[in-house]
Amino acid sequence: MKSTIQKYKYAHQINVLYRTLLSCVVGYFCVVYFSLCLAAIFLQVIPRAEAVFLAIFCAIIFALIFFIACFSIQSIQRLSLLSFGITLLFYGLSYLIG
Repeated sequence: MKSTIQKYKYAHQINVLYRTLLSCVVGYFCVVYFSLCLAAIFLQVIPRAEAVFLAIFCAIIFALIFFIACFSIQSIQRLSLLSFGITLLFYGLSYLIG
């Protein structure tokens, strides 16, 4: 009985560690590429300083949503697929736009 409880305890700790690393590392790259895309888009319509400020402001809000979503989505596979997919999407967009 005790070994089963410890097994689930370690599984939960690894799960939390994976979610934390995913939200920090992959979230960082996702926010970087998101802000690059927004800055490139905003530079077309508003002056440079305002475009960068607005892109960073939107990126901070996106980072908060991404971090909350990493701990809200229950399935690890779905979370990994979604976070890496969004990061690759923004990477591709920043490559095409920038």
